[in-house]
Amino acid sequence: MDQNFINLFDERMMRVGAHAASTEEAIKLLGGIMAEAGFVEEVYWEDVYKREQTFPTGLPTLPVAIAIPHADPDRVIKSGIAVAVFDQPVKFRIMGSNDPDELEVPVIFMLALKDFKQQTAVIRDLLTLIQSKTIISDIHSAKTTKEIFNVIKKGTK
Repeated sequence: MDQNFINLFDERMMRVGAHAASTEEAIKLLGGIMAEAGFVEEVYWEDVYKREQTFPTGLPTLPVAIAIPHADPDRVIKSGIAVAVFDQPVKFRIMGSNDPDELEVPVIFMLALKDFKQQTAVIRDLLTLIQSKTIISDIHSAKTTKEIFNVIKKGTK
């Protein structure tokens, strides 16, 4: 992983103890956080949610499942990754599955990438990061956004 990957994370786009009753609410929450930080247009979340309906992003990672919702770059102002740890898991459909099966997802990484060509490399780096059970566990149990940011920073070295 290179410095460009770590630069996608901004502590202003991290939340601990987030709450959402549905996939849509979770995506809307993260989209709002990203818009507030100036990374995306306010309606970006709608594109992400629409894409999620056709191309689900839930991953049955261990020790906790995650989701990586994202959309095309049309409404992205600046590339970034928002991270939210939810107080109660949110249901996301499993990536690559046509099944209606859903995962209980307590950690979401929402991508906003200005350059579509970045997507594969960023998702690869993110998957490499979260393959460490310690890292994903530490993110999940973080009590502050600074803790999340430090875990990610340490994991990218």
